[in-house]
Amino acid sequence: MIPVRLRLRNFMSYGEDVPPLDFSQFSAVCLTGDNGHGKSALLDAITWALWGQTRAKNLDDVVRLGQEEAEVEFEFELEDERYRVLRKRSLRPRSGLSSLELQGFDRHSGQWRALSGSSIRDTEAKITQLLRMNYETFINSVFVLQGRADEFTTRRPAERKRILADILGLSVFDALEARAKMHRGALDQQVQALDQRLEELRQAVARKEELAAALAAQQETLAQLQAELQATQAHHEALTQRASTLRLQHQRADELARRQQQLQRELQEAARQKAQHARRLADFEAIVKQEAAITAAYEELQALQAQEHQYHALAETHAALQQEAARLQQAIAAAAQRLELELHGVQQRRQEVAVRLETCQQTLQAAPRIEAAYQQLQQLRQREAELAQTLQRRYVLEQRRREVEQRLQQKRHALELQQRSLLDRQQEWQQKEASLATWEERLRALQAELQEAERTKQRLDEVRATGVTLKVQIEQSIPQALATLQEEVRQQHTTRRLLDQAGAHCPLCEKALTDAERQRVLRKLAQEIAQRQRRIEELEHEAQRLQQQRQALRLEYKQLEQKLEQRAELEQQYALVQTRLEEARQARQALAALMAQLQELDAQLASGSYAAEELAALQQLTAELEGLAYDPTAHQALRRDLQRLAEAEVQYARLEQARTEVAELQAQLQALAQQAARLEQALGTQQFAEAERAELHAVQQRLAQLQFDPAAYQALRQRLQALQPAAQQYATLELARQQLQAERLALERLEATQQRWEAELQALAAEAQQHASVLADLHQTEAALTQTAAQLANLRAREGEARLALGRLQSRYEDCLQREAELEERQAQRTQLVTERALYGDLAQIFSKNGIQALIIENALPELEDEANRILARITDNAMHLTLETQRDTRSGSVIETLDIKISDALGTRHYELFSGGEAFRINFALRIALSKLLARRAGARLRTLVIDEGFGTQDSQGLERLLEVIKAIQDDFAKIIIITHLRDLKNAFATHIEVKKDPLRGSFYQVLS
Repeated sequence: MIPVRLRLRNFMSYGEDVPPLDFSQFSAVCLTGDNGHGKSALLDAITWALWGQTRAKNLDDVVRLGQEEAEVEFEFELEDERYRVLRKRSLRPRSGLSSLELQGFDRHSGQWRALSGSSIRDTEAKITQLLRMNYETFINSVFVLQGRADEFTTRRPAERKRILADILGLSVFDALEARAKMHRGALDQQVQALDQRLEELRQAVARKEELAAALAAQQETLAQLQAELQATQAHHEALTQRASTLRLQHQRADELARRQQQLQRELQEAARQKAQHARRLADFEAIVKQEAAITAAYEELQALQAQEHQYHALAETHAALQQEAARLQQAIAAAAQRLELELHGVQQRRQEVAVRLETCQQTLQAAPRIEAAYQQLQQLRQREAELAQTLQRRYVLEQRRREVEQRLQQKRHALELQQRSLLDRQQEWQQKEASLATWEERLRALQAELQEAERTKQRLDEVRATGVTLKVQIEQSIPQALATLQEEVRQQHTTRRLLDQAGAHCPLCEKALTDAERQRVLRKLAQEIAQRQRRIEELEHEAQRLQQQRQALRLEYKQLEQKLEQRAELEQQYALVQTRLEEARQARQALAALMAQLQELDAQLASGSYAAEELAALQQLTAELEGLAYDPTAHQALRRDLQRLAEAEVQYARLEQARTEVAELQAQLQALAQQAARLEQALGTQQFAEAERAELHAVQQRLAQLQFDPAAYQALRQRLQALQPAAQQYATLELARQQLQAERLALERLEATQQRWEAELQALAAEAQQHASVLADLHQTEAALTQTAAQLANLRAREGEARLALGRLQSRYEDCLQREAELEERQAQRTQLVTERALYGDLAQIFSKNGIQALIIENALPELEDEANRILARITDNAMHLTLETQRDTRSGSVIETLDIKISDALGTRHYELFSGGEAFRINFALRIALSKLLARRAGARLRTLVIDEGFGTQDSQGLERLLEVIKAIQDDFAKIIIITHLRDLKNAFATHIEVKKDPLRGSFYQVLS
């Protein structure tokens, strides 16, 4: 990823009018500026645009104070393709609102095309996939953020290994491992389910012959019951027909009784209606007698309503004129208020212009002093440029001398490194040789523990098999046997209830039984019921005993599983001990050759007969540096004077601006005074809103001419309210006139109807006496029908139970045949699933962190270690050497995976955590540059940019010089290198600068200087 263009708006300390930053102008640049002016904010803008993350803790903190919206647009190149990311953050909604767009440039059409996802989360995932890197990996390798240079080294060993795995793109193997484990787990569940199903199918198929015999017996029983049921049903139908005829006759008698009751109720209702009509007739006659008074009140009401209609039109006109007058008065008051506000604004502006004019005049009075300081500043700058050229020459000579010294030290350091490596290898091999007996003893102990684990596994298999057998007995065999016995007991209880009655029939042959035979059968049934009850109790006790045994087996199974959990670790330890044992045996053989190499290296270092050409060049460069005329004290004093006079340039700019503004401000002040006088005159004479004043006078004249009396209008409305009941009384009078004759006719009709119903009631009583003899015959027939229905219901129930039993047997037999076919299919399916499960288990192990990922990391670590040591040697003058260890022995004798950083220097070998200050920064810098170069060389990461934000303040001058050498040496490995610092010595080493400044009003801004 190579940055091309960055545009900011209201982001952190940057304001509205910030020009875009074009990265195509340089390959290596120094980003400088005072602390807090916004250097790091430029890099935060890049990470915020790509991943939505910055150093800020809150999303809303990226919006500049006082603004409501921030926006960052970032263009970059990736593998010869150009992309653009546009991210915005708005504070207008209470909870904040964000937006994100990803676009790609189409070279053929010259247009940007949208690549965004359906949401911000989807678009961020696309960006991460495009770069093949997330924010955490970015800041741990290529992007060294301020205060986070030690992000990789200070992490825990496991986190270092995770970050390195992300850099190497190993997350794809984690996904593959997860998918393999998911498939293996799914297959495990399928195999377990198949095992349970296979056991069920085997038990079901074992009862096939038994079900066939029971099915034939049940078919014969059903045929006998159907013949008996047919005969009983014919007798029941004859009785039903006889009872139906008698019920029709009895129903006619009931209808006659109901009609008599209905006629009696209707006679009562006719009497009630005659009373109501008589009351209404009397009321109507009383209303007709008051006809004269009601008519007079109604006529007065109509006259007053006509008069009220005329008054209502005058009242509406009067109210409208009053509203118009109020509106015009408000308009006149508003015009006066606007003039007063305008006058206040002019006076305030006049005061501001006067203050600005006074400020400009004071600036002009200080013109001689400002111009003198400005001239002095220009002279000092010219002198500083001359000294900078001298310093640059000195820097070139010192750099050449350092290069010679470095070559000299590299040759010696190469020999020392080789010697140190051989010494470390000697010590390591001696330790391995000394531990040979320990590893042999540990191997024997592990063999004994593994044998014990194998015996535990065999016992676990036995317990599992016994548990499955108990489960089948508890959940299937015993419940089925109990259900069969309970059904037989229920049937025998039913038979005993039938035999309890005298004259009962034999349940098998339907023959009538004597009392002696019935008692004998009852005793036999009681014995059989008691036997089955005892068998049920025995089965229940057996189920409880088996359940207890199953619980004990479960407890033992869990204990055995806990013991077996250590088996995998024991096997790993066994393999590791075998490896260590073989290494110790090989170390014993290699020690002799190693000692010879060490003696040869000691001789070369002791003679000092190397690098003669470098020593001569070093003496010549030292002589040239001593002859160079440069005074650092005078140069430092000159820089202090420049810093002291830096304000003179700002004051000179203000002076020029004051000279151009004085005349303009005086003209503005005179114009504002004339405008204020004109507004005061208009307010004093009230020469405004003249049209509204004339219109108000006309409205007031129309109100006077209207001659409307509100009091008379109110009295008329009160009289109308008092006469409102007269209209209802007049309507009631009209109704009484119309209904008087109708009520008289209704009374006559009710009297005639009452006489007709009394005659019909007498005729119905005579007919009811003829049907009294039918009821006794109906009761006798229904009793016989009830007894036959009970016999028929019993036979139907028995026939239904037999049919259900036959259906159940047929269903069970057909199910048994289906399960027999399913058994063969499931067995073949289980064989295939077991094969697939083993394959996915192997894949999960291969893709795991201890599989191919560990192998890739092991292969990448030497490359990272060599690159870091090459850089560390240059910036520490060969004084430090680091080692990355991926395994560590524990106190218990086992080995764990880790990623420790050990540093060797003059004091010995120590962990990274024991270093601090400048030494720690050099280690961090070497590792971070090595990570970045590793990332740039590997195609999976797609990065060609290196950014370092601060961190150089802990280095002395010699350390800074060596850091600069390393940066220049790796410059060709990256398309863009950006160094952020506030140190002037470091700034002078770069040809291109991005200088960041901050204005109290504009905010931060930058300039590209070459």
